[in-house]
Amino acid sequence: MRLTVTGTQGTPRLKVTNLEKMMMHEFINECQDINEHCICKKMYSPVLDRQRFCGQCEKWFHEGCMDKIGKPWRLEGGTAGDCLMKVPIIRGWDGDHDAEDWMTVGSGRKLEAVRTNREYIAANSTDVEEEWREWEHLLTREFVLHVRGRKFVRLLCPACFGHL
Repeated sequence: MRLTVTGTQGTPRLKVTNLEKMMMHEFINECQDINEHCICKKMYSPVLDRQRFCGQCEKWFHEGCMDKIGKPWRLEGGTAGDCLMKVPIIRGWDGDHDAEDWMTVGSGRKLEAVRTNREYIAANSTDVEEEWREWEHLLTREFVLHVRGRKFVRLLCPACFGHL
């Protein structure tokens, strides 16, 4: 792109080549595809929204666009790894300006680390509290404290009706 001066009053105009126009058009289309997950078709904002990922239909949905199922529940399981496997894949701050860094990109990679390391950490820990400390080291203390201290609400996927 090049800024040129044209016209009788020297009005600055942006001169865009056809290739640049095509590239901008492709970029805009890609950006629109990013946000076509939720049924509301509204743009996702990591700062203002919270979304959940449905592994069955492989789409993200705003939590407010889904129906709640049952009462809020805390993580329970025989091991810390079992508890962590029940954490839903979420992303977004939901307006919480004190949110942790992981909330911007979501919990997906952290939960993948749980799937990968669950058996190893359980086998090498002497008790559940030691196991939780190992998870704090691997996943970050902030993430583990967040999921341990939170009650989760089960939500109904509006596309495939799976439980999230």
